[in-house]
Parts: sequence; C-alpha cells; structure tokens
Amino acid sequence: MQWNQCQDTFQFLCKLDTESHVVSKRVILSEVAKLFDPLGLLGPVVVIVKLILQDLWQLAIQWDESVPQDIHTRWIALRTDDNLNQLKIPRCVKFNVHQPIVKVHGFCDASQRAFEACIYLRTKLGLNDHHFKLLCSKSRVAPLKTVSLPRLELSAALLLARLINKVRESLKLSQCPTYLWSDSTIALTSSLRRWSVFVTNRVGEIQRLTEVERWRHIASLDNPADTLSRGINLYDLIDAKRWWNSPKFLKWNEEHWPPSVFPRLDNDLPEQRKIRVAVSTFHSCIIDNLLNKHSNLNKIYRIIAYCLRLSKAHREHRISTFLSPIETSAVLDCRTVQQRAFYREALIKNEIVNTSSNILSLSPFLDESGLMRVGERLKNSNLAFNVCHPILLPRKHILTQRIIEREHTRNLHADLQATMAFVRQRFWPLLLRSTVREIIQKCITCFRLNLINQRP
Repeated sequence: MQWNQCQDTFQFLCKLDTESHVVSKRVILSEVAKLFDPLGLLGPVVVIVKLILQDLWQLAIQWDESVPQDIHTRWIALRTDDNLNQLKIPRCVKFNVHQPIVKVHGFCDASQRAFEACIYLRTKLGLNDHHFKLLCSKSRVAPLKTVSLPRLELSAALLLARLINKVRESLKLSQCPTYLWSDSTIALTSSLRRWSVFVTNRVGEIQRLTEVERWRHIASLDNPADTLSRGINLYDLIDAKRWWNSPKFLKWNEEHWPPSVFPRLDNDLPEQRKIRVAVSTFHSCIIDNLLNKHSNLNKIYRIIAYCLRLSKAHREHRISTFLSPIETSAVLDCRTVQQRAFYREALIKNEIVNTSSNILSLSPFLDESGLMRVGERLKNSNLAFNVCHPILLPRKHILTQRIIEREHTRNLHADLQATMAFVRQRFWPLLLRSTVREIIQKCITCFRLNLINQRP
C-alpha cells in the first residue's frame, strides 16, 4: 500500500514472482502475507483469499503438497489479475470534525462463508451536494463448525459495533451522528433474558457499544456490505460504485431513507432460551393426617376406601357392602409424597433435569398413573411389574415408616434382610437398610424376644 502525494491517492504495488513453481499451501500463505491493507479497502478481494486459506486448512493437506485443481484455478485467476496496480483510491474523505454536517454510516452483512462490516462518511457540502467515501472495513470468515445464518448476522452486527466504536474514538467522531444499517434486526428487538447464551452475550455487547435507536433496517440489494460478504474479483472491484460510494439513498434527505421500523418478532423463535419449569401443586391431604393419627396402615386403607366409595370414579369397584381387595389396593397413592420429596428431580420425557440428583443411578421413570418407579435391568426378567419396577419412596417420610412397620409386623417380626426383601416387593425406599434397622430397634416385641434369647 502506497501514498501518491501528487494525486493524494492510495495505490497498491503488487510484484509477484513469475517463476513457475508448484502451488502449495506454503506458497499461497507466503504470498498472501505480503498483502498489506490495514483499512480493508480491498475487503471484497481479501475475503476470497481468506476463503481459499480456510479451504486449504479444512482439506488438511501438507505444506508442500500440490493443492486441488479447483483451489489451484481460483488462486491462479486471482494471482494473475494485474488490475491491482491500476487501482487508485482518494485519500481525502472531505470531513471536518467541527462541522455537524458529517455523519457516520456503518453497514454489516453475512453469508454462509463470511461476515463483514464497513464504514462510510457522509459530508454535506451544499444544499443538495453530499460527499460519500469508504473509510474502512473488516471481515471475518465463518467458523468451520456449522453456524446458522441468523447467528452469523448477529456476529456481523457485533463486528460493526466494535469497528465503529474504535473509529469514533480514533478520529474523535463521538459528536457526529451515527447510523448503523443491517438487514437483520433480531438482535435489537427484544430483551436479553429472552435469548440463549450465544445471542445474549453478543446482544449485550452491541447494546453496550452502540445505541439501539441508531440501528436501521436496509434491504440486501442496497447493502454495500453484501459485496464484501460475497467477494468479487479485482476487475469488478474497480467499478463497484456501491462499494466505493455507498448506497444511492444516502444522497437524499433523511426522510427519504428506508424506514427504521423493525419487524415484529414471533413468540416461537429458535434462539429463544428454553426454560424448563416443573410445577407441582399439592394440598393438605387426608392421608397425611391419617398417617400421623394412626399407626396401623391397614386401618388407614380401610378408612380411605370407605371415603372413596362416595366418589363416582370408584363405584365400579364396589362389589358388596364389605371392602374388596381391589378397593384397598387402589387406596395407596404415592404421587403426592413423591412430588414433595423429589420436586428437584422433575422428570421431562422420563429424563431427570437435575443431573446431580442422588436417584439418577436408579434410572427412574413415570408409569401410566404418574408414579415414579425404579428402572434398571430387571425389566428384562419374567418377574411381576411391581417387583421389576418398585415405587420410589423418600427415606424420612411417615408413609415409608408405616409401610416398613406393616411389612415387619405382617411377616411375624422378620429380621433386617427379610423385612427389606418384603418391602422391595412393591416399594423402593431410599437408604432402606438404615431405616429398617432403626424401626426394628424401636420394635417392642423384637426387643422383648431378644431379651428372652439372651437369658442363660
């Protein structure tokens, strides 16, 4: 890059080695490193060079290995173009920081391969006379990992915000009106809490560096950054009026510019933050009062069964005046207990949201009635469903104590191992061994029998 003092223009002097040699990754990178364009005036051409280098790295070829034919053709066509020496760019952008008629316009755009930003200065020289010049530009190639186009548009907006903030500080243009143009407005039309982490971080920085009311929407056909994102050859770059002199509508007054009304966003967008909420409503149940009032679980079953006879949902089980086994077996409903005890381990599509849960190793799932049961590998056995998938119960709950006491008493005050085996025929309380041991130690009958057995 050179400065012609007589004509006050920037020029580029390109002297490449004309000797024939193998086109390899080392040769291409060596010649690209000679290109010095700090202002990004050759941005549309530099983008093509960056994409060639990205393709070389993606193919993972060796440094001195011959490049593929398509890349060889693209590189030779770019290298043999001698129009770079004919390019002359006026250095003076004709602005005065003390005049309020200078306006800064920034444009950004993105494609599937790259995203870019460019800045223009608009100076009012007369009543209907305006001067436009390209000040600088910056480009980035898209990452190798596939990124959606809206995210690339957001990255382009962030690149423009950073670039224009640096330009305003360097040239002391903080008092000049600034306008930012983009064909994607999703980054500036909603709250930060609405989006995912990727979008939230970038939107937050954009809003910190720039003012939201300065952003405007522009059609892709009028956006000069579109030329930068797609890339053009040197021959077309010399005559690219939209690139050197900005869009035509900037020659008009501001009331004739494209409207700055942003389109209204839908409620269901792919980048919205998905918050999983598990709501459990429970009320004071009669079972809780009965469990605290009566120590006999069979008596509680009968009381509730008689109460349920009054509801229409249980009339089909009514066979006679006496309680049937079907009625008493349908009494026990552990859903309320599980909702209170395992509210942090909410199951969504039979998967625990909380990965640090202590019941994660039990592979819990919800059955048809909404009960949380133990998974594991017993589902492949020929055992009954209740034995393969027992109902999950918390440790320190009065229902768990009543169930253990009932099985312990019904099986003639069985010992620790036997009581655990009978309980697990239908239920799976957490830390069952220690709970059963505490209940057996408090059992008066077992205590008396142990004293009799210890007599000499």
